[in-house]
Amino acid sequence: MQDGNVVAVYQHSCRYSFELRVAEVVEALQRFQPSVECLAYMEQQAAMLFLAMRPHRLDNIAECLGQPAFTGSLRTFPARCFLTRVKLLNYKSIATCDVPLRQISFLVGPNGSGKSNFLDALRFVSDALNLSLDHALRARGGVDLVQRQPRRGAETFGLRVQMELATCFGWYALAVGAKGEDGYEICREECHLVQRESGCKHFFRAEHGQMVATSVSGAPPAAADSLYLPTASAFEEFRPAFDALACMQFANPVPDYIRSIRAPGSTNVLNEDDCDIASVLDGVTRRSPRVRERIDEYLDSIVPSMPEATDSLRENTDYAAPFRLPVSSMSDGTLRMLYILLVLFEGATEDEIERHFVGLEEPEAVLHPSVAEVLLDAIREAALRTQVLVTSHSAELLDGTPVDSIIAVTADQRGTRLGTLDEVSRSVLRDGLFTAGELLRMDQLGIADTDGRPPTMIDDLFSAES
Repeated sequence: MQDGNVVAVYQHSCRYSFELRVAEVVEALQRFQPSVECLAYMEQQAAMLFLAMRPHRLDNIAECLGQPAFTGSLRTFPARCFLTRVKLLNYKSIATCDVPLRQISFLVGPNGSGKSNFLDALRFVSDALNLSLDHALRARGGVDLVQRQPRRGAETFGLRVQMELATCFGWYALAVGAKGEDGYEICREECHLVQRESGCKHFFRAEHGQMVATSVSGAPPAAADSLYLPTASAFEEFRPAFDALACMQFANPVPDYIRSIRAPGSTNVLNEDDCDIASVLDGVTRRSPRVRERIDEYLDSIVPSMPEATDSLRENTDYAAPFRLPVSSMSDGTLRMLYILLVLFEGATEDEIERHFVGLEEPEAVLHPSVAEVLLDAIREAALRTQVLVTSHSAELLDGTPVDSIIAVTADQRGTRLGTLDEVSRSVLRDGLFTAGELLRMDQLGIADTDGRPPTMIDDLFSAES
């Protein structure tokens, strides 16, 4: 391993994700060699794994296998996380936090502890970039309900996300403050990116509606009530960051919305408020039959005959032939599972903007505990292509989750606390004394004192060393 690459060949296993099988092999190897990286060349029936201690040793191999003569797919393991770190300050119940994220992360804690608030902070960014900052604030009841304890002096809230993309890496941060009775203003907004190939640095910094500094010439002026990143996305230097953040997908499906009938021409985009599941399923089938097959296979593991029933789901049709099963009569669990699978795998279809992040709100809700293993397999397979963040109460789901993927969440008089597991919890899990699910049932998942440097003031969100 020190001087060369090692090649291994593995055969395809029927009715099981080939990529997931390869990922499991690499995970097992990394337990003994944590720094090993893998390039996998996969065809329909076999895969070749190229392992190296130094990732650059794989570049030439990837270039050769990427030529048109080779028809298989290339994947690099481990997958690169999109959001590697998230910092929040005064967001709803969260006074301050600095949380590292992995390719799969589970936010685990009791009801009302603040798990959903952390996930909502990321959705806030997506909503503000996709629609407008005004819409994102109004959808959450206004700035007074977003900022933490506004009457106690915390009149500004902010966040910072650390990003890793194929072409660049860097960070994006913003701070929003109240202005007048119902008004608000963007106190500060910054984006700093470094191109991987050239090493060129690109940035902008806007404060109170004024452009303070930027690396691009001819940059349009900033506004105090509108985010600047959508404007900056007109420049190719900032477009990857905007696309990745704006295309983050979040799911907390409401079965009643999924059951409702849509008018002709309804949207084929998944969202929580207008879930035209039939149109989306039809679009996935047309764009990528293989993705549709994987969704059917997972459904068949949960509810036999459901894949056949979904074949006839069509826009404005309330029945699923050949069993004449009304969509309105399908169980909540079945509809939620179908929706979750679509959210997880829709981004893998062809002709789609690459989706880097998916957030799931309690995906195990109304599902039978025996489904947890199937659901975890689906999450792990989707995580081969996109980062997944899950809020959960499920001990069954947690039992199959790596220790480093668990983020414990608690709440006290000071608000929400988030962090990776403390050393006591880790040692208990390493020694096999209890499983993660058992610790969750006993409310014994401890939080490490510090994972980083939680921000205590707005300037901390914008520090170059942060």
